[in-house]
Amino acid sequence: MILTTSRLYRDLPISIYFICLATVVDYFTTENINYLFLTCSVLGIVTLVFFHLKAVPRPGNEFLMVTYLFMIAVSLWNYSTSRWTSLLYSGFFVITFILYTPFVQQYFGSAQFRKLLKVVFYLYFAVLLVAQVDVYLNLFSPVSGIIGFMRGSLGTILEKDGLRYFSLSSEPSYAAFIVIVIYYLYLKLSPTRSFLLQGENLLLFLMLLYMVYMFKSAYGIVLIGLLVIDQVGFSTTLLWMALVLVAVLTVILLYDYDIRALNRVMAVVEKIELNNLHSLFSIDFTAYYRVAPVLHYIEMADWTDLHFLLGHGAGTSRFFVVPEIYGGYTGGEFLGGFMPGFFYDYGVIGGVMVVFFVFRQVPSFFSFPTAVLGLMLLNANFNTQLFWFLIFCFSMYQHFIVQLKKEPVEMKALA
Repeated sequence: MILTTSRLYRDLPISIYFICLATVVDYFTTENINYLFLTCSVLGIVTLVFFHLKAVPRPGNEFLMVTYLFMIAVSLWNYSTSRWTSLLYSGFFVITFILYTPFVQQYFGSAQFRKLLKVVFYLYFAVLLVAQVDVYLNLFSPVSGIIGFMRGSLGTILEKDGLRYFSLSSEPSYAAFIVIVIYYLYLKLSPTRSFLLQGENLLLFLMLLYMVYMFKSAYGIVLIGLLVIDQVGFSTTLLWMALVLVAVLTVILLYDYDIRALNRVMAVVEKIELNNLHSLFSIDFTAYYRVAPVLHYIEMADWTDLHFLLGHGAGTSRFFVVPEIYGGYTGGEFLGGFMPGFFYDYGVIGGVMVVFFVFRQVPSFFSFPTAVLGLMLLNANFNTQLFWFLIFCFSMYQHFIVQLKKEPVEMKALA
């Protein structure tokens, strides 16, 4: 058969793992645990190891393993308050990352990885369209949530300001991160170093803009802007694009078009008081919900407290009370981002260790990946698929970009 064992027992498990890491299906998710992803990841690694007993690549990321051992030690120190299921889930993410990355680096090429990125990108776009058809046919039916925040199937949320979509992710901002990073990597890993709006890239870029528009995520607007700047640089091209953007914004303002994500960004820029970030509360509560925990954590910091340095144990940040946003707690628990959630659990030492590991995945500190990861740390904690999807993607990007630099660049005339 043409379907070789390498395809069936190596490429397929890796591909399934990556697709499951990038997606969340409500039917298989309970209490923020994606059992489809968990099951496929475990079965995939068992398959890879079983069929490659004599050729299992050597796991790397020793620093990550040391970090996890530190997390275990902190949780043992706080044995009575630690949430052991949280620590086990962290271990699952750490171990699967350590085991899958060397398999991809050894057996996958950049072309295969780009195809995988493209598959996920199209899946997100397709599910978004299906969800829109579902809403158009008046088939939207809430499956969970509260008044003003009703979640439907196929990645839809009915909020007080209207309907938002998030396709195969768990929320709109996460979806924006995923599709933008996929597009970025797809461009960067092109062997021809093709331009942002050249050929197929233009079609994908238009699809990307449409998805971000429908997600209505302020993070998406910011990341799109950073992506364009990264691609075109500070040049005449950027100047022309900026003029076009100004013209579009002028039309939007004159005709009062409602682009919610853009409105949110513009409101923050116009009204924020830089000397009082708490003023964001009255401007955009959703944005403030991300920032307030960090401000509160910094304000209450006490370097003389051993818990501040070493943390309170796995999962204890769910009891971290931020008075300014307490009314927005889901189920009465704090569900904030890595900062300050992880810092509360594992202290400044544990937090710094993970931050060091995170930014080791970027080829250059002053870069688009750095901005993405920095924004992500305000939005997603350690035990989230978004956190590990971005880490996995940029880790692979760093590996494949080195390979591409060694290959001769094929020069093609612009169409």
